[in-house]
Amino acid sequence: MAKEAKKGGMMMYSIANEQCNQFGVCTNSGGAKVNERLITLLYAGRSELTAVNCPPLHKTAKEIEMLLQVPLIQSTLSHMLNTGSKPSGGGGSFGALYAFSRSILPYIEEADREAAQVIARNIDFQLQNQPSNDSLDAATKALKGTIPKMGVDCDLVGRLDGRNVCASPASSRSGSVFWSLLLCAGLSLLGMVVAIVL
Repeated sequence: MAKEAKKGGMMMYSIANEQCNQFGVCTNSGGAKVNERLITLLYAGRSELTAVNCPPLHKTAKEIEMLLQVPLIQSTLSHMLNTGSKPSGGGGSFGALYAFSRSILPYIEEADREAAQVIARNIDFQLQNQPSNDSLDAATKALKGTIPKMGVDCDLVGRLDGRNVCASPASSRSGSVFWSLLLCAGLSLLGMVVAIVL
């Protein structure tokens, strides 16, 4: 039986909770597993920062960066599926698909430039020209094939339509998108604080 998704929070925290049910990655309380892990790491990072313990803090920040990509990947895949299932392309769903796909495109490009080009080309927002199913299939295949290269834990992303979103385990990647991490971590922390207070 599917768990009811937990409500509350803002930004990344809320997005993860909204997607966890569809991808089968909710906790027993209905929240996203990735959010529980993020909260633990944010507290750990605070302690490491206070203690000026830089090597563990760097490791914690890298894991937070990976976890913050999970709800964005889930939302992109979900809207790929929703857009393709609607005869007209589903204008609202396609708008959301475009926004979510662009939010992770720098990470995809860092891991696989060719896959990023496929996604950018096939999910290009034009009011009078919705993507075809072939375009969506090509973009979906490119994203699924790149997830392990991005260093993202496939088990946290979960399963969509009864199938794993990626076939191989996560692998580490070189480099870092520092400003994306800083922005997303700040937004995520804000959402979590609001959720805890409420």
